[in-house]
Amino acid sequence: MGTGVLICTYAAFGILLVNVILTIVAAAVAVARHDQRTMSSATIYKGSCDRTKAWTTGLHLLINVLSTIVLGASSYCMQCLTSPSRVDVDRAHGQRVWLDIGVASVRNLAWADWPRRTLWLVLLVTSIPIHLMYAIVLASANFDFDRPPAHYNSSFEECFESNTAMSMSTFYADLPSFDNLTREECIRRYAMDFPTDLGTLILVTSNLTAANQRLQWIYWGNSVANDGQIMTSNYDWLCAQFGVLSSSCTPPKLLSALDQWAASPLVPWAEYPVEYCLSRKLTEQCELQFSPAICLAVIVCNVFKVLCMLLTARSDRTEIFLTVGDAVASFLTQPDPSTERMCLTSRLNLTQGAQPWRSRREGYLQIAVKDASRPQARAALPPRQRWMRAVHPSQWIMTIGVYVKPLLCLCHSTTFSALWQLGFGSATPYTIFSLPHSNVVSMSLLANTPQIAVSIGYFLYNNLLTHMLLAAEHDDYASQRKALRVSWPQGSQRSSYYLSLPYRYSIPLMIASMLLHWLVSGSLFYVAINPIDMLGNTVHANQVITCGYGPIAIVFALILGGVMTSTVVGLGMRRFASQMPIAGSCSAAVSAACH
Repeated sequence: MGTGVLICTYAAFGILLVNVILTIVAAAVAVARHDQRTMSSATIYKGSCDRTKAWTTGLHLLINVLSTIVLGASSYCMQCLTSPSRVDVDRAHGQRVWLDIGVASVRNLAWADWPRRTLWLVLLVTSIPIHLMYAIVLASANFDFDRPPAHYNSSFEECFESNTAMSMSTFYADLPSFDNLTREECIRRYAMDFPTDLGTLILVTSNLTAANQRLQWIYWGNSVANDGQIMTSNYDWLCAQFGVLSSSCTPPKLLSALDQWAASPLVPWAEYPVEYCLSRKLTEQCELQFSPAICLAVIVCNVFKVLCMLLTARSDRTEIFLTVGDAVASFLTQPDPSTERMCLTSRLNLTQGAQPWRSRREGYLQIAVKDASRPQARAALPPRQRWMRAVHPSQWIMTIGVYVKPLLCLCHSTTFSALWQLGFGSATPYTIFSLPHSNVVSMSLLANTPQIAVSIGYFLYNNLLTHMLLAAEHDDYASQRKALRVSWPQGSQRSSYYLSLPYRYSIPLMIASMLLHWLVSGSLFYVAINPIDMLGNTVHANQVITCGYGPIAIVFALILGGVMTSTVVGLGMRRFASQMPIAGSCSAAVSAACH
């Protein structure tokens, strides 16, 4: 089939090896360090949240690079499989049906044999889960507790231990390890979303009339779940003591009301002014996880891709029209009798008249060339036209729609600074969905669903750009003398590894696609929140598995989509170099111009 398909096969095989090695290493680490053997999810790192986030960013970039390369290789091989041979074109022209040359065309599959159709379909289906490689955990939780009593009896000590998971003696023994914080320092440290290294908090009051013989609950602390619903603010307990609604409770407002801070137990109602705080720090327990099941699915898809590409490269088809130069060389050597006296016919002209040419095969209607009325030779040339005329309006609508429709989300009046404070790919109570009956696999698949839309957008964008550049390449032959670019050069003909999209266009497109995939991965992402008790142990029964969204990542993804849309529209406004009728990818129009 050509050197290009072999290069794609080698690239896909190399990525397959990388996926296998990474999966084996991750599984070994999960078993050796964390003794986890489940298929749904496994922890490969537990500790510093900064390091977890750095690993997350690095892995996302690596995944996007690998998946973009595989996606580009699949697109290349799929276009080769749909490329017709001279035999296919002659059969189609005999029925007044034109085929696509030099572009990815689903219509051409009607003239392909079943092995080619099967290979094309497998390559298409296996492109879907490429971006579903790893599920990342980026969040944890903390809890806060009320002050201890100054005096206690045996029954109270039992009550204290059952409610706080530690004895009074242990509690007092650990007091020297607590940090002494002013009220301002206390608010700055605890008025934040999902603090990952904060433990027990003691509020110290100067009110000596506080009850010493019973626990008095101020609030439920920073609980991540309340009747299955994630709280709107991770420091609601702090807001409640100021009498500030959580919807308008912000750290600046809390700091401005320091003098009003009073601890208020729920029962009995009382107010104890807070003098200072004692805070205990914990070791961070953020986790980096991956899904062995999803990794195995990706590996299986990569195996099928490599096999399909290898079979495509070993194809014994001859005189294949991979580029428009291949078709021109063939039609100049062996003129096509079905397009005689049509040398100035464009693709649009072919669809007009009493018996127009068709773009689709119709088995029940056979029209012989000798019975069809031939169009008269055209003597007048049309004016120079724009590149966008080489693409059917429906293709423009589908491609632009994929990138423009999400831009409507930017119509909201939220300020950029407010979105930036929410972070990139960071979990906050305001950006987490409350989804019932969620699990690791379902949330991982949901988080990566937008990646499928981005992949579809890449195929549409690539196809639209290919149509315009192919028409421009064919038009150049009318304005300047140049060697034909063919797949198998002879004499002065030239060759290249690309089909119809030059490197100066394909490489920026792949980089933009990779960047867009990365931004989308930060726009909707998998989140697991693991509550930690007073002793630093994970409370698995209260674990929250859901999805979160990153507003700032969404904004940048939409901006990039808008830039890509503006770029392709700007290219479409360019004019062709000559007045040559637009043939585009139409095999009949290319054949007619060769007479």
